[in-house]
Amino acid sequence: MSGEAHYWCPTLACRQRQAEHSLSFTDRHGKQEPFYVPLPKQVEFDCAPFRYLLGGGAAGASKSHQARHGLYRRAFEIPGFEALIMRKTWNELQKHHLRLMEREATKLRARGLPVEFAKTAREFRIHHGSDVSVIEAGHMENPDDIEKYLSRERDAIVCDEGVTFEPQPLLALSVRARSTKSAVAQFARRMQHRPDSWMPPGGGAVFWVLSNPGGPSGTMLRDFFIDHTPNFEEYPQLADVDSEGHPNYDPAEWGYIPANLEDNPYLPASYERDLAVLPPWRYQQLRFNNWDVVVGQFFGEFDQRLHVKDLGHLGQGVQWFRSMDYGFIDPTVTHWWAILPDGALHVKAEQRRQFCNISTLAKDIKAQTRELHIPRVRYTVGDKFSMGERTNQEDEVGESRAETFRQFGIPIITTSQAREQGWTRLRELFGLRPDGRPWLTLDPSCRYTIRAITSAMADEVHHDDVAEFKDDHPLDSLRMGAMTRPAPGRFSIPPLPKNAVGRLLADVRRGPTTSALAWRS
Repeated sequence: MSGEAHYWCPTLACRQRQAEHSLSFTDRHGKQEPFYVPLPKQVEFDCAPFRYLLGGGAAGASKSHQARHGLYRRAFEIPGFEALIMRKTWNELQKHHLRLMEREATKLRARGLPVEFAKTAREFRIHHGSDVSVIEAGHMENPDDIEKYLSRERDAIVCDEGVTFEPQPLLALSVRARSTKSAVAQFARRMQHRPDSWMPPGGGAVFWVLSNPGGPSGTMLRDFFIDHTPNFEEYPQLADVDSEGHPNYDPAEWGYIPANLEDNPYLPASYERDLAVLPPWRYQQLRFNNWDVVVGQFFGEFDQRLHVKDLGHLGQGVQWFRSMDYGFIDPTVTHWWAILPDGALHVKAEQRRQFCNISTLAKDIKAQTRELHIPRVRYTVGDKFSMGERTNQEDEVGESRAETFRQFGIPIITTSQAREQGWTRLRELFGLRPDGRPWLTLDPSCRYTIRAITSAMADEVHHDDVAEFKDDHPLDSLRMGAMTRPAPGRFSIPPLPKNAVGRLLADVRRGPTTSALAWRS
């Protein structure tokens, strides 16, 4: 139900939680009057037990409003509270925060509260006697702007529309969310219903990212906050532990609170229809909170909810082959493919190795094959160019890589380097079977490959080709594996049963009433 321009949940328990997290003040008549009442989803976000928290998703989830008022509440309750709220550009900061912060400071000051907005400094200030709580607003329109915000720690840092930031500056900001104030730790304990003896990570400071899907940091945000599978190849230090034995990346500290259109009762009934005019990829992002689709994405048909499956142990009736994209300076990526009894394909595992000679690669490939309990691998496929396959007499100088692999027990067959043809084969495999299941699935452990698929963009000139990028090596291995298999759904016509030819001839003599196909088994 709603009243006084605020939405209140229809259930009593939900209303009580909203009241506990609201920003309310006593008016001149002694009556408690709410200034801000969070929606139920915003309450869930406000008390989520995570140091690093991603919120939002679909459009219209009131993310910017939630970010500001969540900081206001902390600034009123914690003397000396220091926070930073960011947008990517100056214009976005002015439109979505600065003008509203000035207006909200005026309204609060009219109620007799010690609030001011310093326009030049871009600061929202709340005076607690000699202490002042400060919420600074900033932007990173230029690459060097990040340096202005790394000089000191903050009790809270909020990046609004975080996907618009570049990944590295965004992660650099997260490091500065740390506090030594006892009041900040006490507030965190109360929000998360923890005992006074518990010390929250980072001293109770929080790093919030509010965002729709898509944008430069979309993949990184999904890896860190949603899937809890950061790219350890790109950030190897995350796999280490500190002096106290704590992992540098602790999934328990990273969380995600999704929000959908249905979570905001203030939206007009026409809002969903308004989104329908957007391009399909953007509609999927803003209507359904889909982090799998981005603008220009090459494999738009890839959906982790469909194509990423844990099939467990694969028993009898399964045939196996491997695909490989070889490199030394660039990584070598190997995939283990299962051909299932129904003709579908499943990539069970991936292996990434760098700066390894072929003898080491062969040893590692054999070891992982044993760990997967694969009794026999039909073949391993690589591309003609990287394997050094000879095409004429002049090339017959020295030993090819394929020959070296063979000497170490990994026979290699080669396939075409026709990239666009290979991508077509992959697209066909990502398609759906008549029963609605895809022809090709990947095990959840193949994070390097999944990340590459979702990051691949179409080339600006050759639209049917993938634009080259740093981590496209898993795609090349997949492409070569796909090139060795027939198109989805293709099957051979079963052989005629015994004596079928004689019976067929007898039918022909009797007349054309009986179909020859009736004799097939």
